[in-house]
Amino acid sequence: MSLRSNYSSPIFGTGCELPKNVLPTYSDVMKYYVFVSVARCAEKGRQDLVQATCDIVATEVENIWKRASLPIVQHKTMVSKIRSYHDKHRVLLKSYQKSKDNENYKQKLQKFKEDCEVLFDIASCKCKSLSTCSCEKTRKIPKQEHEFLLDQRGERRMMIGSLDKKVTLKNMALSDRK
Repeated sequence: MSLRSNYSSPIFGTGCELPKNVLPTYSDVMKYYVFVSVARCAEKGRQDLVQATCDIVATEVENIWKRASLPIVQHKTMVSKIRSYHDKHRVLLKSYQKSKDNENYKQKLQKFKEDCEVLFDIASCKCKSLSTCSCEKTRKIPKQEHEFLLDQRGERRMMIGSLDKKVTLKNMALSDRK
C-alpha cells in the first residue's frame, strides 16, 4: 500500500486533482486518473479495475465541462476516450525500464508528453466557426461560450468564472419548456 501511495508516472508525475478553473488537458485527466487510482487503492487495500477508475474520472471531467455550460458527448464515450488514452500510456510504459536510455524511446516519450498538453475535448460540437456549424441544436456550442472553447483548444488564457445567474435562469427556463 505504501508503494502505491508514492506512485509517480514517469510521464505525468504524481497524481493530483483536476483544475477547476480551466477545461482539463489529457495530462490533467491522466494525473487525476493516477490520483484517483492511488486514493482508491489506499482506501480498499487493492487496486481498482481500470474501467471503474475511468468512470470516476469521466464523471469529474463531465462536471467541469458542465460548469462551463458546454454541451458534451455521452458519458460512455468519455469513459472509452479516457480508457483509450490510459492504454496508450500503459503500452508506452511497458518498456520504460529497459528502454529509458534509448534515444528513440526518449523521443517517443517526449512526443507523447507534448501531445498530452492538448485539451481533452469532449465537446459535442467540434466546429471552429458558429456560422458554418451544421450540428443539431442540442449539440451546438452556445454563442457566449464559443470564444472560451476556442481559447481552451488553443492558448488557454481564459478561465471558468463564477455562476452567471442571469444565463443560468434563462437556461433553466428553456429546459423547463422542453
